[in-house]
Amino acid sequence: MRLPVGQQVTYTDEDLADEGEDATVRFSVARGAVGRVVKVREYPTPLPYVVLTDDGREFGVAEHDIERAAV
Repeated sequence: MRLPVGQQVTYTDEDLADEGEDATVRFSVARGAVGRVVKVREYPTPLPYVVLTDDGREFGVAEHDIERAAV
């Protein structure tokens, strides 16, 4: 998939969560970033897709945030 606009996103660092720390990691994803959808949530949510980037970070995106998806 490709993102049509840049986004500020977050993901949960499971190791930090296990230690009781603030586990929310914030980062920017540039316009045109490429990733692959690794999960489609079973039930509709505002962020139904989980995307994996090439540096190993995962984050959720909404359907309208995906510009192109390869099958």
